[in-house]
Amino acid sequence: MKRITVTSTVFISAAIVACLGMIGCSSAWAEDIVTQPIRTFGLGTLEAVAYSPDGRHIATCGGVGAFLWDVETGKHIRTFMNLQSDLMGRPLNAFIWSVAFSPDGTRMLTGGEDGTGKLWDVATGKLIYTSNQKSMLTSVAFSPDGKRVLTGSLDNTAKLWDAATGSGIRWFKGHTGFVWSVAFSPDGTLVLTASHDGTAKLWPAGK
Repeated sequence: MKRITVTSTVFISAAIVACLGMIGCSSAWAEDIVTQPIRTFGLGTLEAVAYSPDGRHIATCGGVGAFLWDVETGKHIRTFMNLQSDLMGRPLNAFIWSVAFSPDGTRMLTGGEDGTGKLWDVATGKLIYTSNQKSMLTSVAFSPDGKRVLTGSLDNTAKLWDAATGSGIRWFKGHTGFVWSVAFSPDGTLVLTASHDGTAKLWPAGK
């Protein structure tokens, strides 16, 4: 029996979910290999992807930008740039490592190497606000109601933010390694984090 190791936390189907981790999958499933994509999207090196809730757009991120694409045509629609300046006013470029759409698809959240979470207006590309966790953000997520956002970081913590204002609400501390992935429960009452320390932790999200 062949074994498949899946390291991504992107959930595509129940079949893939069943095979996540170090689980043995049947050789028949493993041999169903697709080599011709329907469409290819790309601008430079990419780190993460997200589908809009209505399925019309996708977001990719990598380098200093996040990119919005039309699924049907493959057309590049808009670029969201993560540009910073140092104390002398000189431009600094901060890599974007994670991206997520709000549940209504009107906003997009990016997590940067510079520790900033940026909320964008999808329709206009306008930056709504910037929040700062001060350490590289590895993962970002929206709550199911779109009122809160969650970020995971290399400082071994996750943080809950108010999606409307960018104000910090709750900090989750307890991991002893980088937090690589974060997620909300379907009802938004719980937060799940996965860490380099070998643990996944479930936390109360609060009200």
